[in-house]
Amino acid sequence: MWARAATNLVLHPGLHVLSLSFPMLPLKPGLYQWQVSLYDNRELLDDWECVPEMSIATEIHQHYLDEWNGLLNLPAQLEIHAQG
Repeated sequence: MWARAATNLVLHPGLHVLSLSFPMLPLKPGLYQWQVSLYDNRELLDDWECVPEMSIATEIHQHYLDEWNGLLNLPAQLEIHAQG
């Protein structure tokens, strides 16, 4: 669904904490899986399935019939204006 790459990243031997933050993440409520891969010159060095899963718990802004829902959970307001 989404990917991000950091180029020219230098990690010296030792323990590192990688953090990624988003100003907003308009996904519908539920559990999502994260995968993090570390490459060097297109060679896979390490690959992680992140645990625990990411849980999105927020107010639902979607259609009440599940088959009409997508992945995004965007708040919106419908306005109708009479013409004439």
